[in-house]
Amino acid sequence: MAFSYVIIFIKLREGNSIMKKNTARKTLATLALACVAMSLTPFNALADTEVTSARIFGADRFGTAVAVADTGWTTATTAILAPADDANLVYALEAAPLAGKSSPILLTDKNTLTAATQAELVKLGVKNVYVVGAIDQTVVDQINALGGVTATVLTGIDRTDTAAAIASKLINPAGSFVIGYDALPDALSIASYAAANNYSILLAKPDGTLPASEIAYMGATTFIIGGPALVDNIPGATRLFGADRFATNQAVLKALTFKYNHVYVANGQDTHLVDSLIASPLAAMYDAPILLTDFEGDGTIASINIHSKLDPSAVVTALGGDHVADYWW
Repeated sequence: MAFSYVIIFIKLREGNSIMKKNTARKTLATLALACVAMSLTPFNALADTEVTSARIFGADRFGTAVAVADTGWTTATTAILAPADDANLVYALEAAPLAGKSSPILLTDKNTLTAATQAELVKLGVKNVYVVGAIDQTVVDQINALGGVTATVLTGIDRTDTAAAIASKLINPAGSFVIGYDALPDALSIASYAAANNYSILLAKPDGTLPASEIAYMGATTFIIGGPALVDNIPGATRLFGADRFATNQAVLKALTFKYNHVYVANGQDTHLVDSLIASPLAAMYDAPILLTDFEGDGTIASINIHSKLDPSAVVTALGGDHVADYWW
């Protein structure tokens, strides 16, 4: 698995004995790296009982998606292509189970295949591209024109129909998450779990009911993400929610089983939601959670019950640029 230029710093926490003597954390090493291929392994080898931190980012959301793909994949047979505009980010969420642990999620302009994304498809040697959601036929034609690449369109008349189209590609889903029609922030918390565990992601209609087109794709275990104002009660389903997106994130982390040798941290504000969406298959590789934090806050929400769960040699990775602070961990 390749870890490339996207890692721009590594810092080590001091050991517990030093921490007891000095509560101020001293940075032992700071490395600024640009366009240099590296592996995290040598840094973890320096102290196998210390947590390291890293950051994955690009110049924009297209670049960050490419950076995530470069971190997790040197080659990929299949990729997911989702629209990059804020109004249609829900399609990247719906596609997380289809991506699973094996396929990166990339972004494009709706009307033309973004140049950086096209270059990444070629670089990874992608042969199959699932085009999800509100993307024009022009983009599909551009993908098919690459040579040796086949585009498969998964879309419907609205986002609920698209969720059904995507879920239809899953093989025997183990379970399902049902989220509100406009409840994207709440749903970010479950994207990596859905990708790792073959759970479908289904969208309720605006009135909170589940469309008949999606019922066929519900797994044996069903979770409702968000409060009753967003999704009606479903017999036998477990509801996970909190007072806001950050509290919902904590409820999900407490209820579901993740591994904490890798943890990914994303800014939970509306303008940065895309970062956690595109990282769901990368986090899924490690059965890792995605934590939502508020850059303008003190990090208390995100760190509750997390520090005690971290493996001694865990890697905590910030998703996106300096709008995701590293100070809280």
